[in-house]
Amino acid sequence: RAVNRAFMTWEPPPELLGRERELIADMPQILASLCGDRRLLAFGHNDLTADNAYLSRGAGGVSLGAFDWQQSCLNNVGQEWAWNLHFLPPEFLEEHEAELLDLLLRTYAEQGWRVPRADFLDAYVLGTVQMFVWGGGGLQLLLSDLHRRGLFESMVPDDPRCRSGEGLDAATLEKLV
Repeated sequence: RAVNRAFMTWEPPPELLGRERELIADMPQILASLCGDRRLLAFGHNDLTADNAYLSRGAGGVSLGAFDWQQSCLNNVGQEWAWNLHFLPPEFLEEHEAELLDLLLRTYAEQGWRVPRADFLDAYVLGTVQMFVWGGGGLQLLLSDLHRRGLFESMVPDDPRCRSGEGLDAATLEKLV
């Protein structure tokens, strides 16, 4: 079945499809391996969005701050950069990913922190797999059911059916929203 490309902009690697349950079962070992190499651990903030920003107005104008410790972590740099770069448009990332990763590793080296490329890439791939499971792979079982019903052939961004439920049975609407 085809999907509406205005709505579905990303496709998982074909070799991961059908392995969702296996990947979910392997996730504890994947996460442990990512944190096992202490040379690759760094502090990161995962969620800098409007819900954890605050503004204050003073004599000098408006000041901005952010605080959300629940989203801070000590994590593998390869995994963190997989997370950061996945927000880029797929075509841009496809074209520039190698260049961006080279820049990251060069910048770390210039700052006195040598991150072995092979270790970084292993973690980057495992971080991508983790995102696939948490951000979609775990949902693949649900999404495959919705896709079988033909929903993704006609769905558009901000689809009104998500609000009204028009034309959807109760079970489909519950899965969708």
